[in-house]
Amino acid sequence: MAHRRCFIPCVTLVALSFYANLVLAQASDAAIDELMRKSGIAHLLDGFASQVEEGFASALAEDPQVGALLGGAERELRESAREVFASYLLTADMQQTLAQHLSTEQADETIAWLDSPLGQRITALENASTTTAYAEGLAAYAANLADQPPAQRRLALLGQLDQAANVSESSVQIVLHMQLALALAVAETLPEQERPTAAQLLQQLESERPAIEQQLRQYSLLSLLFTYRDVADDELEQYIGFLMSPPGAAYQAAALRGLDVTLTRAVRRWGNDIGRILNTASQRSST
Repeated sequence: MAHRRCFIPCVTLVALSFYANLVLAQASDAAIDELMRKSGIAHLLDGFASQVEEGFASALAEDPQVGALLGGAERELRESAREVFASYLLTADMQQTLAQHLSTEQADETIAWLDSPLGQRITALENASTTTAYAEGLAAYAANLADQPPAQRRLALLGQLDQAANVSESSVQIVLHMQLALALAVAETLPEQERPTAAQLLQQLESERPAIEQQLRQYSLLSLLFTYRDVADDELEQYIGFLMSPPGAAYQAAALRGLDVTLTRAVRRWGNDIGRILNTASQRSST
């Protein structure tokens, strides 16, 4: 699900989790496939290439200088995005990570919750958050929020949901990992004398972390308010209860790890392509 994400910052817990995964039976391929479908992960990955293309097109439309910098390579970059973010590649990486970090029991209990009426309803709401209609609705909702502020109890519940799913923090981590992977991949294609070091790139990204955190935390709250606007308070409490349960927490950790690994690998592939394509375009323009 779009908001089911969690980091486990304690090294001891990570070690214990790793040990547990060695002694528990790993979830089967069939269970992982079912879990990805019913949780909405498959839906998210299926549409990721289109979202990257749409974002690329928006950047070109908003800033003509971007197109000028690309040297006529827009079509090649779009084709590259479709290839490196193809759902079968993303799905394979995600399946592998989930299988490594979820036991049969954890997967089965998570699927059972997802099969419940509330689980199905929440998945449908989260799947809708990737659509163009959702983005338009979110903008309209944000414009009216000052005139119709949410109740304090609602804000408190959504704060608990954010904490249980670790929406904001995980979003920051994944975005930073993706940006670093992209920067490193593009840098590898530059002449050695122009190539920034990994330490320099990391320092630059860390300097941007506060702004990224603020932006993503604001967006996360707005998105939670809008996505679950028709979910009653008692239903949100049930959802939070699942997220904090042993199978829910295990699923969050595995799903987040999978998204982080999957998207970072894909972005790195795209970064390599971007560098190669732009170098070729530059050589064409200079001849």
